Amino acid sequence: MEITRKNFNEELENITKNIKLSCFVGFDAEFTAILAGECFKHRLFDSNKDRYDRMKNEVSKMIMTQVGLTMFQYDRNRDDYVAVGYTFHLCPQVFGDIDQSFIFQASTLNFLCKHNFNFNKFTYEGLPYLSKAEENHIRQQLKNKTLFDNLINTMEMAGEKKLQEYCSKVSKWITDDEEDTLYLDVENPVMRYIVHNEVRQRFPNVLTTNSLGPYIQR
Repeated sequence: MEITRKNFNEELENITKNIKLSCFVGFDAEFTAILAGECFKHRLFDSNKDRYDRMKNEVSKMIMTQVGLTMFQYDRNRDDYVAVGYTFHLCPQVFGDIDQSFIFQASTLNFLCKHNFNFNKFTYEGLPYLSKAEENHIRQQLKNKTLFDNLINTMEMAGEKKLQEYCSKVSKWITDDEEDTLYLDVENPVMRYIVHNEVRQRFPNVLTTNSLGPYIQR
């Protein structure tokens, strides 16, 4: 089964359940490049750390475009294994000041094309992700309260326009509406976070909560 950003949330429970039920899991991946050539051969007097650091330095320049997981579950009645497979399409996304760069090797592109790799699915539907280092970086920004500013500074014009529309609705509601609450339909979770913070800054006398979306109260 193919997993993309369109169906990840609805399939996550099934994926987790199948992993827990499995006896063992097979893993494979497609990369944007491969390590090859004389420079990657181990030298006689290399320490384990030297070898690891050299490999890690090069591997960090490439990304996985696709990950395959096959969960093998034992069927006692048939005395056999049942395989459940998932293919995860991955693609890094811009998030605040995180804008990952990576290499695409020509020979790897040729290999992927020969094997009918879906580049449109990679770019348009690939699951966004963070490395552990990037996750720690974002958590530190949340702690320091600098994430909001970084998201605002990297926001595209369409996002800025949408944010202004939300704030205009809040302003009109405060001025003209007799209702005590206002609900804003904001589906994107990143935009939802931005709207919460922007509204709190522009209108300090209102309270915002996250019930299905930004929910604002006088």
